[in-house]
Amino acid sequence: ISIDDGIVSVEGCDIACMFSPWLVTYGFVIAFSALFSKTWRINQIFHHPQLRRVTVNIKDVIVPFLILLGLNTIILICWTAISPSKWERVYTDARDDFDRELYSNG
Repeated sequence: ISIDDGIVSVEGCDIACMFSPWLVTYGFVIAFSALFSKTWRINQIFHHPQLRRVTVNIKDVIVPFLILLGLNTIILICWTAISPSKWERVYTDARDDFDRELYSNG
């Protein structure tokens, strides 16, 4: 996430820093649980002894998603409460002819 510290306060930058792990984690959980559920459905179909039509309910698919999402939410809440990420601007040693900082990370 990119944020301009000239427009937003330091508190807003802190929130943006802590928001990016939430987005990455939730994106991963959504993608992983979709792939896991599809793999589980295929496994149920091919490992059925009679190779007949197998019914897989929506409940069977959404349970792993909700479990993974719940566990990640608990971990992220603990992380945010105990040790949240803080925004900090770090200037490099690169300077121009007028002795101004050329690059900074924040």
